[in-house]
Amino acid sequence: MLARRVESRLTPPGASAYARHLEEEASRVWDQYPKAKSPLEAWYQIARRANWETFADVRQTFNRADPVGRFVVFDIGGNKSA
Repeated sequence: MLARRVESRLTPPGASAYARHLEEEASRVWDQYPKAKSPLEAWYQIARRANWETFADVRQTFNRADPVGRFVVFDIGGNKSA
């Protein structure tokens, strides 16, 4: 079973490098799990345009996001079998 959760910082330093890293990681995941492609792309399109300043801002966009230390864990596409 693949838990489709991706970690993301609220306000990452060097956002463009971070965005490239997310794209590379997402691509790696959907190459291995093709069913993950659509949910990951949808999440990424929303997240890359977001201007979150607080966790409450994140929750307004993704109500199933969870704080984990200094990261936010997103439930992308739910937990489904590969």
